[in-house]
Amino acid sequence: MSRPTKRVELVVENAGGVKRSAWPITQGIPFADGELEPGAAVCVVDAEGRPFPTQSTCLATWSRDMKYVKWLLVDFQTDLRADETASFFLEYGEGAETPAPTQPVAVTREEGRIRIDTGVLRLDLRTSPGGYSSVPAVHMARDFLARCWVATEEGWRDVFRGDPGPHLYLVDTHGQRYDSCTAAPPPRITVEDAGPVRVSVCVKGFHASHNGTLICPFTVRIHAFSGRPYLRVFHTFVFDQNPEHLEFSEVGMCFPLDLGNDLRMAFGGEENAHWASQWRRAELLQSSDIAYKVSRDGESYGEGKKNRGWATLTGDHGSAFVAVRDFWQQYPKGYELTQSGMNVQLWPSSCGESLVYHTPWRERPVYFSGQFGEPAAQAASRDEKTVQELIEARPTAPLNLKSFAVNSAEDVRWVEEMVDKYAPDRPASHNDTGTNDGTGAGKTHEIWLRFAGDAIEDEAAEELATAVQEPVIAPADPHYMYRTAATRKVYAGPDPRFEKVDAILDGVTERVAIEPMRLARAWGFWRFGYMCCSHSASPGLAWFLHYHTDPENGLRFTGPYNNEADDPCWGVWTQFLRTGKRRFFIAASNNSRAMGEVGICHAHPFRPEVVGLMHYHNAHQWTGNCSPSHTLNNSLFLHYYLTGDRRMREIALEAADCAVRNQEIAGIISCRHGVLNREFSGPLNCVIEAYLDTWAETYGDLAARSLKWLLRTQEKPGVWATSVFTRGARGDEAVVEGAYLPFNHGGSLFPIFYEGVRHFDGPLLRDTIKAEADLGSPVACAVAYDLTDEPIYAARCKKAVDDWAVHGRNVAELNEQGGDAFFSGIRNGLVSVYKAVTARAMDKDAAAFAEAEKRLEALIEEASKHESPKPPNPTYEPPERSLGILDVRDA
Repeated sequence: MSRPTKRVELVVENAGGVKRSAWPITQGIPFADGELEPGAAVCVVDAEGRPFPTQSTCLATWSRDMKYVKWLLVDFQTDLRADETASFFLEYGEGAETPAPTQPVAVTREEGRIRIDTGVLRLDLRTSPGGYSSVPAVHMARDFLARCWVATEEGWRDVFRGDPGPHLYLVDTHGQRYDSCTAAPPPRITVEDAGPVRVSVCVKGFHASHNGTLICPFTVRIHAFSGRPYLRVFHTFVFDQNPEHLEFSEVGMCFPLDLGNDLRMAFGGEENAHWASQWRRAELLQSSDIAYKVSRDGESYGEGKKNRGWATLTGDHGSAFVAVRDFWQQYPKGYELTQSGMNVQLWPSSCGESLVYHTPWRERPVYFSGQFGEPAAQAASRDEKTVQELIEARPTAPLNLKSFAVNSAEDVRWVEEMVDKYAPDRPASHNDTGTNDGTGAGKTHEIWLRFAGDAIEDEAAEELATAVQEPVIAPADPHYMYRTAATRKVYAGPDPRFEKVDAILDGVTERVAIEPMRLARAWGFWRFGYMCCSHSASPGLAWFLHYHTDPENGLRFTGPYNNEADDPCWGVWTQFLRTGKRRFFIAASNNSRAMGEVGICHAHPFRPEVVGLMHYHNAHQWTGNCSPSHTLNNSLFLHYYLTGDRRMREIALEAADCAVRNQEIAGIISCRHGVLNREFSGPLNCVIEAYLDTWAETYGDLAARSLKWLLRTQEKPGVWATSVFTRGARGDEAVVEGAYLPFNHGGSLFPIFYEGVRHFDGPLLRDTIKAEADLGSPVACAVAYDLTDEPIYAARCKKAVDDWAVHGRNVAELNEQGGDAFFSGIRNGLVSVYKAVTARAMDKDAAAFAEAEKRLEALIEEASKHESPKPPNPTYEPPERSLGILDVRDA
């Protein structure tokens, strides 16, 4: 039989220096509209054409008829040599056929349980109290992890120890324990993927005290793989309490195990494993990114810097292995091993600190530029006496260093000298400052477990742990992804015309999203994955000042970057889409994970209206207010489409559901008080993204009405109000203030225009896009070119690329001139969109494009001869005017 002629190249890079056998790979692959129908057969083959058992799941379709696949999730397993980079191919079309796995993973339901069977491991999840009808409930633990059977020469053996069995737990600072087994209601268990290559199960429940008080919802996702003896577990918990009343001393998962006698314990080490055969209790604590220690029976037993993050228990009846991904990067972390099993300590009590959800920023900070009636310390010459007086007048207040409005690295040096001299122990930040807290914050850890009937040797544990710490991806060729248009035509692949710009893009991403975290040691439980916050000149100039001598000091007063209205997280993801490089994938996925889990509020006991909103970028990940404009879910959905990570989709939908839940009676997005019209366009962006993912009219109708209402607030096409407010009894009265020509809505504008034309098209939308393009907006030009084929719009896009390259070069080369927006330099997502428009125009008619560039140059030169009318500066109290009720019933 002939092989299918349609194929997509997938490049697999095996980092870490270890070989992998039948290693599971899960990857999202885009398809062009009309190319693949849901449920169509696909198969992964190697370079020689050998097929692998392949599982596929449609994640998104192109239109509401759901006829064609936009994103397909593919699962397969393969052997990889150490440090091998290999090409595989996803074949589809007529003749595509995948072989069945030798040991397909199966799901069965019976007797109050769900069983997952990989062929070498069986996991039973209890779906009702007691779990098995043949066993009295009093003799069985009530938690969802009932039994785990491993294959041995003598048959199947259960390695779990019951009553209580494996469970989740929290311990507060008063010793009160909350868990998932003592008094918590049965969790909801859902099979999300059903094999035959991979099965995933989602468990949602609550922690509870012994008297049944419920707190902190959890989600546990368990993935099992065909023929493999390990489980990939994602542990998520959300803080839904008052941070002033509750802190935790320990958070983790407890695994009581029955592995027989003569237990041997082992922990990973920097060079060799730390092991013992004579012991009662052993602990591993990673207390910082450069310090861990091992103890045996209360006495020191070893130490080092960066632990590889694994532990094993081996007895005469079986063995167990655990590894937490990014173990030292997410310190503190720990393991406790006893003769009864293992505790995976996601926050270990032995670290000596509490897990808290309040911040040091509990009162209004000292400002140095006259805010709130304070005298201004900022002057032509620095006034040390005034600085001292301001600091001493409020002896407990933190310091807002952004208010110094520094302009050079020397300014930063002076400001930092003042802090060290007069307030060395106070919180201080070059960023915006607020007093919010972490109510509703989430955290997800990736945990790998392996159970076996025989011993797990230290060498095998080390090899598996390295594989866990160095994930494998199999992305499609970047230029193929661009051609599908599923990534909104983010230009990708090498192109000599953009070689210099691409080098700058690489350099900016390295300098902004990767290097500062490594050099300045910006790691930790809450900090891991974040980029560094900017929004003023100070952070970039501080980094420039200290980069070569003391990079840790360079981030001393710089907080984490949740996100911005122009979506710097998308800027990191577009770097991966453009290059396909694994290091950019890891940076982007870590960033969107931190931003989505930690930065967004997922629950709130008395402010339900903020659930789904992100904290504004600030001195701390939580101190900023919850901001609709900065809550953009583009990157979260992209993360989901590329990985199949359903938690990221949940968070992305939370953002859209916030807009749905808080909408006006008239059925449009509510924006009663948010200054700048991005406070309306940000939620609109989120709702559109959710509609494209689900095709649910709950999102689609709200998006259509809201877009029409927003377009009708313009003075004329292309002339936007600075701010738009929904007012009146039904919320459809428009009140506006100020005007811009044109107004940049931040990163939410391009997706709204791009997807609006495809799904909510209309004359006013098209007129707006073209009018903004004529006024010089490159964002609008990127869409207007596709609408008109007018090459001058592409010429404006090329000019935007060239202008960005000047700033980007300063950032990439660490010039002080780039310091004013150093950490904002990653706002480069649109550069690859502009490149795509440029390339299409050049390829279509090079002569017409060259002539358009000349026309644009002449227009710019002519405009420079005339003084353009200046739009009013946006302020927070400009005159308001009502446009009356705007009808959206025919939307």
